[in-house]
Amino acid sequence: MKKSHSLSVIIPFYNESANVSMIYGMLREFIDDHIAEFVFVNDGSRDNSVDEVRKLQKKDDRVRLIDFSRNFGKEAALSAGLLECTGDAAIMLDCDGQHPPRLLPKFIEQWEHGAEIVIGRRTSNEKAGLVKTAGSALYHRLLNIIHASQPIEGDTDFRLIDRRVIEAFRDLKDHNRVTRSLINWLGFEKSYVDFEADPRTDGVAGYTFQKLFRLAIDGLTTTSMRPLLFSALIGAVIFGLGVLLGLFMVIEQFLLNDPLSLGFSGTAYLAIFILIMTSLMLIGQGIQGIYLANIYSEARNRPLYVAREITKPKTPAKK
Repeated sequence: MKKSHSLSVIIPFYNESANVSMIYGMLREFIDDHIAEFVFVNDGSRDNSVDEVRKLQKKDDRVRLIDFSRNFGKEAALSAGLLECTGDAAIMLDCDGQHPPRLLPKFIEQWEHGAEIVIGRRTSNEKAGLVKTAGSALYHRLLNIIHASQPIEGDTDFRLIDRRVIEAFRDLKDHNRVTRSLINWLGFEKSYVDFEADPRTDGVAGYTFQKLFRLAIDGLTTTSMRPLLFSALIGAVIFGLGVLLGLFMVIEQFLLNDPLSLGFSGTAYLAIFILIMTSLMLIGQGIQGIYLANIYSEARNRPLYVAREITKPKTPAKK
């Protein structure tokens, strides 16, 4: 059992001026006694979200700001929060209110009983459309097939992470990253808190379909080599079917004298051959291209983000 708590709350935001004060107030309502610092990470907002954080800083010296020079994405924002936080544990949650702060006492309780990672597992989201819901389900099915750590359907970035996990996370050098996948890869003792996502309190979601698709691709390729094997398997299946079909055509037309009167022409043989070879090349080149793009990004070794301002903690950071 932990005798005292020193929690960092990491809140990435992008154009959430109407929600900054709201999420701050909700956190104070439910777990204020445990919070050592609020780490707001501005991911290049174009509204007055930063001004709202500065207002909070004037009345609460626990409020810190990491202000990105532009939009680097939520994964970079979460990583920045984890790199800068100083608490014995860190809580990550969205600024839009869909991750309910009222459940955080349960997270803390499970942490007290030995869980090093407490994950919010979403059971439903009444405001999610059919495309997003079906896409999320398909994404998790694919992850379960190819991912070594066997992700749980519905797991989210809404989680509490012990200091030991944070220190291990800081050693990771990946650039194309999906934070939750990297944390899952680290191992450690996990527990889960189920929740239904609340509706957004204001504004619109910052994740477009394009960003969600990119996140899905990164999640499928940055933490596992299995898609390469999957490509080879698909190629082998197509090749096998092509060989069987070719043998059928040869036997039916030349050895059995076309008893089914199918009358395969030379063009048909050529078409099947081209189809098989083209499919193999497209599948292989597509997946290899994704990995080459990731290698290129890692080889550039650019920083995950650039910040114009990082508010220092009021107390010395824990090492």
